[in-house]
Amino acid sequence: MEAQKDTLTSRKKALQVAEQNVEAQKGAVVSASGSLGSTAQNLEFNFVYAPVDGIVGNFADKKIGDFVNVGEVITTITDNSSFLLNVNIPTELKDQLRVGTPVEIVKEDGQSGPKGQISFVSPRVDQGTQSLLAKFSFANDGSLSDRQYVRTRVIWNRKPGVLVPTQAVTKLGGQSFVFVKRETTDDDGKTQTVAKQIPVSLGAIQGQAYQVLSCGLSSHQY
Repeated sequence: MEAQKDTLTSRKKALQVAEQNVEAQKGAVVSASGSLGSTAQNLEFNFVYAPVDGIVGNFADKKIGDFVNVGEVITTITDNSSFLLNVNIPTELKDQLRVGTPVEIVKEDGQSGPKGQISFVSPRVDQGTQSLLAKFSFANDGSLSDRQYVRTRVIWNRKPGVLVPTQAVTKLGGQSFVFVKRETTDDDGKTQTVAKQIPVSLGAIQGQAYQVLSCGLSSHQY
């Protein structure tokens, strides 16, 4: 009987120890779960989310393992789908400045590039330069890059007309001339094509061409 009592007592103690170990393990699980939640919360601060769509720039100043402080600049995000170009317009032209006025990029060869429009006109004149700040909006066709220097042209008005290449214009005594194709008939009744020089009145240069205002063939204005 004594031996059986000792055995039961020993088993009860072993059971109590096992139950204590189980409770201890439960506590460890709860503690680990809490640590996991804290770690997961900390990881949320390790993700960098871009506020806009675009192309991520270089990470030359940072490498794997470096710490990043709040507010520290680590790279750039560039969206080249559209551009705003700041241009100072002389105050002499302020009466013609309108939002929506068409503008265009002038390529290096003088040809027209991407087209846009005036999207903003400052209500205040820059006292130092006596100019008005205007913002030109352009949709990028793939030829423009951020911080690129470009030449632009404001299209103040449009009207039909004739353009001739600048190389086709000759000047004699201050008068401008161009050669035009004409059909003539000689004394034998044969028709031939000749180049006839005629005087012209020229306007502004547009790209690599002159605007023809009038010509010597008629009084028509172009």
